[in-house]
Amino acid sequence: MLELFPDSARVEGAALVLGGVPATRLAAEHGTPLVVYCEETIRAQARAYRDAAPGALVVYGTKAFANVAILGVLADEGVGADVSTLGELRFAEAAGIPGERLLFHGNNKSDEELEAAAAAGALVVLDGEWEVEHAAAAGVRRVLLRLTPGVDAATHDSIKTAHAGSKFGFSFETAIGVIAHARLRGLDVVGVHVHIGSQLARPDESVVAVERVVAFCEGLGLDPAVAFTILEWGRPAAIEPAALDPDIAALLRRWADPNLTEQERFHIRETVRYLAYRPGEQRHAS
Repeated sequence: MLELFPDSARVEGAALVLGGVPATRLAAEHGTPLVVYCEETIRAQARAYRDAAPGALVVYGTKAFANVAILGVLADEGVGADVSTLGELRFAEAAGIPGERLLFHGNNKSDEELEAAAAAGALVVLDGEWEVEHAAAAGVRRVLLRLTPGVDAATHDSIKTAHAGSKFGFSFETAIGVIAHARLRGLDVVGVHVHIGSQLARPDESVVAVERVVAFCEGLGLDPAVAFTILEWGRPAAIEPAALDPDIAALLRRWADPNLTEQERFHIRETVRYLAYRPGEQRHAS
């Protein structure tokens, strides 16, 4: 069962050891309940993503666990932060993550949040038509447009986000007009944002989403490898042991490989809540 634990986990005698420290000692020193994160595992997960897609920006989904120390470790590994509240943004800034590695999204952003995102130099994801005017007024410059590609992910209905009728993002038809409006207001639409759901146990729907987004870009006469360079999708957060380590590298290489055609080659921006999955261990008093 150690595959469920961080990389540094060992059983020595009858004791669980994490990062060279017995869990019993950690519990005695810090009390319980206690959540312990393994820096070795966090760094290994981050490097696996970066090695799989050289040149792509990997961003950590801060809502998985907003912690300045963990964000600092990820910042040291070149990972950015995906934030959706003012508090998460402040945590990321405190961890030393620069604006070019910050992604601010959400479908109910306040003017204060947009102004803070602009001041930080973060890339802002537009999730509603009303946001164009508010983002421009707040001083935002670089934006992504959240698309809803009509993909029905194989996950619980409550955490699907890209199906027809979703409250998130824009249909392809609506997106055309929003892009034109955003550019008219001086916003630099540098890419698109796609998130099809959470706790995905397979890549199938993500592949379909990418194919549809590419077709959309091509339909507008845009080269997705140049004009639309950023894609984001939700990563598996499966709890079954057999699915703990999805083949991230194979999935990312499909669009990061420089040998692919111009139509296939994307830079990939990930919201990686998976980075905070295996590194953590909870301890409770018994």
